[in-house]
Amino acid sequence: MTNTTSCGTEPCKKQACAIQDCLKKNGYDDQKCIEKIMRLYNCCFNYYKESGETKTICCPTIEKLHEKMLNLDIAKS
Repeated sequence: MTNTTSCGTEPCKKQACAIQDCLKKNGYDDQKCIEKIMRLYNCCFNYYKESGETKTICCPTIEKLHEKMLNLDIAKS
């Protein structure tokens, strides 16, 4: 039986796992992992755009993804 809670071979697995590694390494301070978070969001955005899918286990839903990307852009300003 496969583990449905892990990323498995899902799209953007590499980026999602990189965030987890970064968070562990940096005491779960997400501000130190913003670059890796943005890489995941960009991967997810491209996956959704190219595949037409709206959900994958390693990515936020398309609606949440848009919201998160907007919030990060605002925070950078």
